[in-house]
Amino acid sequence: RRALALGQADEKADGLAAGLSEARAREAGLEERLQAWEKSHSLLHTLEVHSGILTEKVASLDDRQAAESADARAQLKNFHLQHTEDMEEATNAASTALKEHVGEVMKMFGNEHRARESHERAVQETFAREREGRARQDE
Repeated sequence: RRALALGQADEKADGLAAGLSEARAREAGLEERLQAWEKSHSLLHTLEVHSGILTEKVASLDDRQAAESADARAQLKNFHLQHTEDMEEATNAASTALKEHVGEVMKMFGNEHRARESHERAVQETFAREREGRARQDE
């Protein structure tokens, strides 16, 4: 009986030892999973911190970019206004110069036209005198 009881006790001890080994293996696996989770959680926290920093930097860049964009728009508007004023001045100056030139050309054509008319009258008068002179000679 004793041997049987000892054999059963050994079997029970072996079963308990095997169960204990399995429990320790599960515990080791759980410990590894816990460490992996803690590492992931730590990385997640680090990412959240960096994400917050990056969000602040992006917001700062957005603010700066908005200010630079507003400044660029103001500069462009000023340039456009100045350019428009310069173009108006240049256009007015060119228009005045063109009007003066056209006036001079019209005077030249007018003078030339009067000179031609005067010349044509002189030629016609000369021909008329010559005809009269010939007519007198013929008489």
